Amino acid sequence: MSWGLFHFKCRYFIQKTNEELTLQQANKAFEGSDLHMMYSEKDLTGIQKELFDKIFQLSSITEIKRALNVFSSINLAESLASSKTLKVISNKLSYLEVITAVFIMLITIYKLYVYPAFSDIIQQYPALGNSAFDFASSMWLLGLAVAFLTFMFTFSYRKYIKNIDVLIINKPSRAMKFFISKNVMAEILMLNKIITTPLDINRGDEPFRKKMIAIVEAGLDESVELTSLFGYHSERLELAIWQHFKRMFGVIYTLVILGIAFNIMQIYEPLFKLGEIV
Repeated sequence: MSWGLFHFKCRYFIQKTNEELTLQQANKAFEGSDLHMMYSEKDLTGIQKELFDKIFQLSSITEIKRALNVFSSINLAESLASSKTLKVISNKLSYLEVITAVFIMLITIYKLYVYPAFSDIIQQYPALGNSAFDFASSMWLLGLAVAFLTFMFTFSYRKYIKNIDVLIINKPSRAMKFFISKNVMAEILMLNKIITTPLDINRGDEPFRKKMIAIVEAGLDESVELTSLFGYHSERLELAIWQHFKRMFGVIYTLVILGIAFNIMQIYEPLFKLGEIV
């Protein structure tokens, strides 16, 4: 996906429609120019194509020019696709995956090699045993379950932040609403209102619609104000996602570290007891 190409195409069509070309003529000129190759090997796909196509479903050329002007001003590429906060989150997810892989390796080695050896020793020296050691197999399965849930979390969260632009434009599904915090959801819905304003989809939201009408009646540039508003709420969205992620990351990271600590204790406790007996 390329938001850069999306913005360029909006600027191109504004210029051509200002030159009194019809939309069909402008589109034919764009397809024949191969200018999209500056941004992508292919023309628009995915959510960008879907959003661009919605522009041309508007009823008049005036509304189309208005939408093109707004979309060419709002830098979706910088606000959504290149967020530094979301890149930091992605790096932390990778770190959590590495720690979880180490955890799986540790508990598996313990289960396959350490536990059988200690079991033989404990049969000779029953005093070395403890209740936790007796449940080693169950703890191994529990550890694998925690690791599996951790990988599910990292995969789901990475997909979530990677497709944040899709969520903003199309709104989250009902299933996603259980996964997204209230603060994040509020910012996503606000950004959706902003980005769909040129498409005149906000008819049902009278308060927001009236505010945008008041901005235009005050003589302000609608595209400038929407761009500024989009940037402001993009920052708020980043902050809300970061705060939500920190809480989720903290809980799961603590579980994995406690699991590693528990297994290390399982390994060393019999050794300490064996040293006392000897």
